[in-house]
Amino acid sequence: MSIDRDRLLEALAAVLAEHPRLPMEQVAQAVGVSRATLHRMYPSRDAVVCAVLEYALEAAMQAIERADLERGPADEALARLVAESVPQGSLHLFLATDRGEPCGASAATDARWEPHRQRLLAMFRRGQEEGVFRVDLPARWMLDATGALLVASAESVRAGRLAPASVTESVLGVLLDGTRRRAA
Repeated sequence: MSIDRDRLLEALAAVLAEHPRLPMEQVAQAVGVSRATLHRMYPSRDAVVCAVLEYALEAAMQAIERADLERGPADEALARLVAESVPQGSLHLFLATDRGEPCGASAATDARWEPHRQRLLAMFRRGQEEGVFRVDLPARWMLDATGALLVASAESVRAGRLAPASVTESVLGVLLDGTRRRAA
């Protein structure tokens, strides 16, 4: 039986985000593989967590690359970023889950992520300079709010409170227009 590694890691992310302490036998069952198969691929829980963490970070970095943040107006770049990021909902939930640092990778992960964080911050600052983003909110806060909305929307989809097809529009609506209803 051939196992699609990406699908397996996405399924593992979803299961571990919802049940971070679930025994590995139940994790394997939840993702549709035997405990032996999971163990052959990842010999420990820490190995599973580290593999999913690496996959999630790589997916986030690829989404940033595909969004081409430096092209066009900043609000359009943000729209591309959200559209690229929304399909990774289970990965956002996993990254937001307290899983400890079994990989010993926190400093290394931060160092790898920093250039991407700087590109995101530059996009928000550029949007402020272009007059499309508010200048009374720090760029870092806008970045944090974007991440929080991606996590919240993934959780809402998982819980059945938000339709998957409306996530991109919902996240962008809150980010770009706020929650205040505008006059018709």
